Amino acid sequence: MGLLALSQGAMAQDVLGSAYKSFVKKHKVSAVELKGSEANKRKFKYFINKYSFKISNYDFKDIETLLKAFEKEESKAYNTINITDGDHQGVSSITMQGNVSYVVGELYDNLTLVCISDPKDTTMRYAYALEWNTPKEGEEVSGRLISCYAKRPKGTRETRQEEMETISIPSIGRDFSSGRKIVIQPLNKAYSKVDAERIKESLKKGGISLNDISDIVMNGDVKYIVGKQTLSAKELTSASWLSEFTYLVTLVKKNANKTAAGIYVPSLYDLSKHTEKLDSSDKELAIEELVRVKELLKDNFLIGLIEKTIQNLKK
Repeated sequence: MGLLALSQGAMAQDVLGSAYKSFVKKHKVSAVELKGSEANKRKFKYFINKYSFKISNYDFKDIETLLKAFEKEESKAYNTINITDGDHQGVSSITMQGNVSYVVGELYDNLTLVCISDPKDTTMRYAYALEWNTPKEGEEVSGRLISCYAKRPKGTRETRQEEMETISIPSIGRDFSSGRKIVIQPLNKAYSKVDAERIKESLKKGGISLNDISDIVMNGDVKYIVGKQTLSAKELTSASWLSEFTYLVTLVKKNANKTAAGIYVPSLYDLSKHTEKLDSSDKELAIEELVRVKELLKDNFLIGLIEKTIQNLKK
């Protein structure tokens, strides 16, 4: 989706808020911004923002500027995480009131995160994360910024000890209006590693056929869980479309030559048939990611499907 204005208020007054605003203003980003309010109140109190970017090696100095801003704020933080060339296992999740959650420390090589209590209300906290891939000669540097203001999580959430795993376990349901089978894709669902293993074992016992699921997806009978809603691709907003696309791409990259790719690639194709709400810059970013995905695949059918997906995005 297009560049959106940064949330104002308290965030814009601090060092990291100003650094984020400068970076987003200078560079082309894909932005997803969400706000929330307390029960029975109309005024927005909470927010969670995600800004995905790709910059040249020459502009890496702007990431270094952000890192200096993080260093200035670390003394105020009750929790900090710094990872260089990490193991991509997911070390933390940033959550807004249990509704929207981003797992950090998994998609990119490097992470720096700080969580700072709101001095005016210690039950609330600001969370800031910067993730980026290690610069390589001749390639762009990709990464993302996340900022959040919400209730301070209890227990081990947002700490190094939280072992998270992002998985997508599709299930088969039925459309009551048509009677047709549908595939439900719960993308970007974060589980503890113990829960993830339990769910995977349950899937095996259920005898779900990946080929059956792939066939249903190819027919366009797939639904995506967004918040508390179950939506088809054509019902997604541009922000939701981009979010689903990003996590499907991540899952394909992690499973490029495994049978699971036979579910995720058809789902990308399904999304590409409904791009009416995207602007040209969104489509360009999506095509760039698909070109990278295509290079990882070895199955000719899936490669061909990625090519069709790219053609749909060029329309």
